[in-house]
Amino acid sequence: MRQGSIERALKLAEQYEIEHLFLWYLLLTWELKDEGKLNDARETLERLQEKELPRFPNDPFNWQSHYAAYFLAHVFNVNKESCTALVKQILDNYHRRLLCKILSEHGNFDALKKIVSSQEEERSWINYANERKIAKENQNQIRQPNELWVKAFEHAETENFHTLLETTAKGIDGLTQIEVLGFIAKGLASKGKTQIARGVFATALQITQGVESAFSKALALADVAVEQVKVEKEVGANTARLANQIAQRINDPMEQAIATALIAEVIAKADKKEEAKTIFDSASEIAQTIQSQQKCVNGFIAIAKAQVRAKEFTDARKTANRIEFPWSEGEVFGIIAKAQAEDRQWEESKITLSTAFEIAEGRYQKWERVNILCKIAEAQAVRDKDTAQATLALAKREGAEYLWKIAEAQAKIGEIPSAFQLLNKIEDKLQLVKALYWIALTQFKKGKKQQLLKTLTAALQAKDKIEDKQKLMQALKAVARMEVMAGKGKEAVKTAEKILTERKLYLPGIASWLVEIGEQENFKQLLIPCAYYLDASYEMCGHLAKLYPAQVTDIAKVVKEFAVSSSKNI
Repeated sequence: MRQGSIERALKLAEQYEIEHLFLWYLLLTWELKDEGKLNDARETLERLQEKELPRFPNDPFNWQSHYAAYFLAHVFNVNKESCTALVKQILDNYHRRLLCKILSEHGNFDALKKIVSSQEEERSWINYANERKIAKENQNQIRQPNELWVKAFEHAETENFHTLLETTAKGIDGLTQIEVLGFIAKGLASKGKTQIARGVFATALQITQGVESAFSKALALADVAVEQVKVEKEVGANTARLANQIAQRINDPMEQAIATALIAEVIAKADKKEEAKTIFDSASEIAQTIQSQQKCVNGFIAIAKAQVRAKEFTDARKTANRIEFPWSEGEVFGIIAKAQAEDRQWEESKITLSTAFEIAEGRYQKWERVNILCKIAEAQAVRDKDTAQATLALAKREGAEYLWKIAEAQAKIGEIPSAFQLLNKIEDKLQLVKALYWIALTQFKKGKKQQLLKTLTAALQAKDKIEDKQKLMQALKAVARMEVMAGKGKEAVKTAEKILTERKLYLPGIASWLVEIGEQENFKQLLIPCAYYLDASYEMCGHLAKLYPAQVTDIAKVVKEFAVSSSKNI
């Protein structure tokens, strides 16, 4: 665009998936505003409003949502009405509040007034801004920069973006490269160097697909390796080893830990137990380096679950002990106990359940106890459903707001009548849809198609009563999967088309169910929508390997050789 062509810049932006496109439009609007081209800036915002935009993930760690909030703060005055509408459409409450924080720091109280939820919230942000001004807080994002931060800022300020990318390739201080670039850009903008800041943001957006591809590629190869192991274990193990090499290039340590654990699981299934243990240990070492407590917990949960699937129960228990959130630790112990029981390791399962009960009894939050008790009940039901029902009765005492979770657990242990008895008491329609989904899954596994169709009808009726768009997207995901179970693949594809949020996550998930029932034709209908997302494309390769086992070698070759081009230049 700096070469003078707005239309060319917008056309290039259109090549990106919708979340990236949204960010490019905002970045271009910011550039136009600073150049004094306000009419063009307004027109760009209006064009953005006309698009079918997704709601960004309700995830405090989602970098796209952080970028969106920051960009909106810088373009809000271009068209307050348009920006207000965009905030309501795409930001969850966490990132709306982040935008409020940025606007208050900028002293843009007119814009703040447009997006606060109440006058009380508005006053709290004004007070925050005043207190911040009085305290004369340091505006720099990095207060005690190490040598890498200093070098990165120097490269950014001189617009030496190639060297900047090399310096930040592995992240800094536990932050991913995308997060680091965001901090640097914000720091530059706070110094008034907005043009250079936008250059850093643009560089970040251009490399995101390449950055994310190592994780997706490693997972895709691991999925392909699973299918190869079923036919020839050594071939599958070799593909998993290649996936492990690619996993070393993943910049986000949480994603690297997760990918490494899944690869170890495949190696274990190829009967390479010692090799798998070494890779599992490597995954744990990576997870231990994660500075964010939540991400660290997520990493260890993924490792423990992979160890459970590999039947490495002793190691899974050790991993569970490293999970710092007790409610998550308790749930994982419940999962381990169930797997041990299914493997007829009764005494070991009993010991693991005892640990889970101790954790549940020590929790003060009701939802924590309910979640752990439900996992305990699922494990108990493998051998004794009466004991499981007694545990669920304890969970039920915690309050009516958790009945959907208990209904889900009843369905999982095969007690469909007991699950149905709770449905009329569930007021939240999304929770009702979720409970019905688990009932449908049990009916599907038991071959109860007529009952499943009735459950699907109830889910559709509940879905139609959901007004919140974000909740509706979650309900559509569940409904689409239920439609596949009911043999309504065509309807499931139509439902999938209505999902506008996190499509790269939801679409492959629905496709996996079509694979599960061998629905080749309707599976193919999702190939093109998934092709817009690199992550989804890789995941679909894994599904293709399962759907077409005779072509698994060719699919593996395609995944191995595929390279991402990040040469788009806006």
